Amino acid sequence: MNYVNIIIKNKEAKNRFDRLPKKTKEILSNCKLVVLDFDGVITNNKVLIDREGLEYVQCDRSDFFGYKELVALGLKFIIISAEANNIVVSRANKLKIKAYHGVTNKLIELQKQTKSRKISLKNTIYVGNDLNDLDCLRAVGLPIAVKDSYPPVIDFVQKTKGYITKSSGGDGAVREILELLLIAKTI
Repeated sequence: MNYVNIIIKNKEAKNRFDRLPKKTKEILSNCKLVVLDFDGVITNNKVLIDREGLEYVQCDRSDFFGYKELVALGLKFIIISAEANNIVVSRANKLKIKAYHGVTNKLIELQKQTKSRKISLKNTIYVGNDLNDLDCLRAVGLPIAVKDSYPPVIDFVQKTKGYITKSSGGDGAVREILELLLIAKTI
């Protein structure tokens, strides 16, 4: 049994999908691009620093199960991060996702990336967690906030009928989104 069939038969994921508003299901189904913030979305938003000043972040390896299947279905992924740090690039390279880091204006970068890919913002999902993500969340078809986002981000996503993950950033939130996308694109 392949991964997609397992997800579709996963009662929790399927029930989560079934409870989504019709408009959200349509956006998931028509999505062409998923844009992820790094810190607080792919990571748990915490950093460890050793005596030499080297930084370490924590990611959940299982977050990207389903990623290859979605890419095979034509979905594109990118990371846009304000953090100018090689950790972003290192993780993105391992995942084979294009990363833009050290970005001072995420909205301008988002618009540049959607335009270069000829993808409408309405067919784009943005996943963020903090104030510097709000402009991008406002611009896309489906704004998504991770469970432990900064409260004004949660408020905005709730008001716009976006999606708030049941899992925290760096602890299953990305996997939850990928599962919803897999269900939307394969049923």
